[in-house]
Amino acid sequence: MAGDGPLIVQDKNLGWCARDADDYLFPILDWGYDSITKFAKLFQQGERIWNHKFLIKPPDDFDKLDYPSPAFAGYVLRPNILCLFRMESGAKTSEIFNVARINPEVFEDPKFEVPNYKTKKTKRVENGFRSHSSLLTDRDVHTPVLGHELGHAINEDHILALEGDAQCKVNPNLDRCYGTTPEEVRNIMGSGTEITEINVGPWIDHLQTIVGGPPMRCKIVMLTDPKVQPLPPRKIPVAKPAPTFGRKR
Repeated sequence: MAGDGPLIVQDKNLGWCARDADDYLFPILDWGYDSITKFAKLFQQGERIWNHKFLIKPPDDFDKLDYPSPAFAGYVLRPNILCLFRMESGAKTSEIFNVARINPEVFEDPKFEVPNYKTKKTKRVENGFRSHSSLLTDRDVHTPVLGHELGHAINEDHILALEGDAQCKVNPNLDRCYGTTPEEVRNIMGSGTEITEINVGPWIDHLQTIVGGPPMRCKIVMLTDPKVQPLPPRKIPVAKPAPTFGRKR
């Protein structure tokens, strides 16, 4: 996995190149104003991938977010928590992505081969640039890579690590950590695009940080249509104080 040494190197035949996850070198182009603007717009659309996917229903004994309403005397309202994802330019940086602009001409000939930075091996460009956590490419906004890397940015592990696989928690970049079953491979933290209940962890953790206390056992509702309104809060009757009359003093 690329990570040691420079991300951008100069090859004697190809000029300036980006190193992919397997250390293969792909020729790159300089960024210009138009290419930056176009990429930034497409990258921003990654917000849609993770936004409005889950609704957290707190357990029955969770009352830290309850609030009264004059419309429901004798009750408090217990809200469900809508899980949102926002990408804000100019905000305090939480994640930095290095992005290379791959020269599209190299893909015009699928038989064209690119060299390895560390060995004498070559591979055909039709196999593509393997992006990694240290370097994305401008082409990734059109592939599942964008959602996957944004998942890492909010502290998502690869799918087998999310399932508790000890080996993948220690060495997450093993091929098997991207999934060994069709369902795992289809997950956004595998090699696919599907978001399932197992991906709600960052929001549960964030909620836990806000409210404190022991870990909560929440129910999760998957939201498949962003236009549908989430479930309304639950009405919880307020416990009435015990009567004081008739007590011995």
